[in-house]
Amino acid sequence: NKSFTSDSLTGLATVLSFLSLIMWVYGHCGNKVSQFVNYIGRNTLSILLFSPFLTIFAKFVHRFFEFDPSEIVYAVFSTTMVIMICLFAAFVWDKIGIKKLFGRDLYCKF
Repeated sequence: NKSFTSDSLTGLATVLSFLSLIMWVYGHCGNKVSQFVNYIGRNTLSILLFSPFLTIFAKFVHRFFEFDPSEIVYAVFSTTMVIMICLFAAFVWDKIGIKKLFGRDLYCKF
């Protein structure tokens, strides 16, 4: 179906509508949800640095989720696992002094 490709106006309208929805939801969510989203945003650098390696590791646990044909449970588990390990790795890197390579802390506290 070529109507929803990234180089069509329909695709652009879909993306802009989704971004508008996300921003509306963010504006109406509670303070705790807002703090959590901001925390993940402040730690995006460490997530981007470490996630390619950990995503490969997450594929090894895929066989334990064969009971779910939709693979939603695997997607939620692997995403949560990768983000948590990325944050832990950034914390460890900051503690052992590798943060000097980046000029700032990799891990930002909650």
